[in-house]
Amino acid sequence: MGENPAPVIAKACITPKDLQPDEMVVLTAYFSSRVAQISRLRVLEAVAEFGVPWQAVASQQLTGILDNEPGRIWFANNFTADVELYEIGQSLFEDGVDCRDPLVPSYPEQALEP
Repeated sequence: MGENPAPVIAKACITPKDLQPDEMVVLTAYFSSRVAQISRLRVLEAVAEFGVPWQAVASQQLTGILDNEPGRIWFANNFTADVELYEIGQSLFEDGVDCRDPLVPSYPEQALEP
């Protein structure tokens, strides 16, 4: 992903149409690392239960993929064959995850008053 993937991740959120091929490589590595965490826990849970359902971790990890347009496209291109994981992703997408939400500050109205 390079030393600092944050600018590319932010660009994928705010101006995804401006992404360059080298930035897509960074995003692919970022998305792949999130899915790798899901896969590891899924395998571990198949062998022995550790008390953390892989589906819960999948929801957390997939949010960082499905909250932006390039991530949604990448996910759809790579995971339609994995029915269970794809359904988790579809549910998140339908809930309307959006990477811009934490980037726009929201302040209670009373905080603006002197």
